[in-house]
Amino acid sequence: MKPARRPQSLQRRLLVALLVAAPLLWAVTVGVATNSAQTEVDEMFDGELIRLAGTVHGALSGMAAKGDLTEIELQPPAAGGTGAAELEDMALVAWDADGKPLLYDQQGVRLPWRRDASGFVDMTIDDIAWRVYYQQAADGRWCVAAAQRQEERDELIWGLLSGQLVPWLLMLPALLLALAWASRRALEPVRRIAGELEGRDADSLRPLPPEETPAELLPIVGAMNALFERIEAARGRERRFTADAAHELRTPLALLRAQWDVARNTDDPAERDHAERRLEAGIARMDRLVSQMLALSRVEAAEGLPRRRPVDWAPIIGQVMSDTLPLAERRHIELGCDWPEPPARPLPVDGDPALLEILLRNLVDNAT
Repeated sequence: MKPARRPQSLQRRLLVALLVAAPLLWAVTVGVATNSAQTEVDEMFDGELIRLAGTVHGALSGMAAKGDLTEIELQPPAAGGTGAAELEDMALVAWDADGKPLLYDQQGVRLPWRRDASGFVDMTIDDIAWRVYYQQAADGRWCVAAAQRQEERDELIWGLLSGQLVPWLLMLPALLLALAWASRRALEPVRRIAGELEGRDADSLRPLPPEETPAELLPIVGAMNALFERIEAARGRERRFTADAAHELRTPLALLRAQWDVARNTDDPAERDHAERRLEAGIARMDRLVSQMLALSRVEAAEGLPRRRPVDWAPIIGQVMSDTLPLAERRHIELGCDWPEPPARPLPVDGDPALLEILLRNLVDNAT
């Protein structure tokens, strides 16, 4: 036998979904922010490299016009001077048409000369990532390269993001706790309805109050209230069936008791045989009566007649008179039935003969 599956908790499922979705959303936000910061930083520093290369081009053009185009090594600031650390992350170099350095700094000598290079190139030199901008002179007399370490850009990006993302990271546990509290609070109406139903006794079918019920639970509460109404209606039909059965069976049982007394106390064989036949017929009538009452109960439950056809009153009246006549004789009551003169028909209606027989038997029994 398979063990019963543990019911899934709606609160747990909601909480797990929130606990998974919140970090994922945070991670997506970090990715988008990082990509945006990377783009902005690249645009800013790439612009600086382009302007630096353009400045060097202008300087070289002036030197060439004066005939002073010679090799120049740019000296770094004194150790500990302002800007020394930043210049270590930058590189600048200019070559002539043959690849001979014309102007360079301490980091620029490490950059490779490329005759046809133009624009930005990402490269790694001595395990250090650089972003290099190559710009060729219009007449091809020299080529200028300005570069920056990628690490410098990454540090700036992290500095920009840490001021925003670190507080969010520190707040993430508090956010998850808030989500857990909110999910529990949101499901409080479910627990309230469950507690209200659990505290009821078996006979309590009063409807659930919809006033304080959330809109998402109104269909469930409405369906439960409708179910309560149907159960109450079914219980009412059962009570009526019990009362009707007690009333309907009273007369047949009295007749059977009378026939049984005759059959048990008489010494006349003919009279005993007649009483036994009447007793057997009474039992058959009671069986038919019980079947009719069950049919009546089904009709009430279905709220409609199972069969409708033109009613032949003669067999119905005859059966009712046969069932009630012995009891009427014992009570010295005379029963009779008046029929209309032919060709008139007695009360032409459509209905269910068995149910009409029950109706007439009740009327005659009440009258006697």
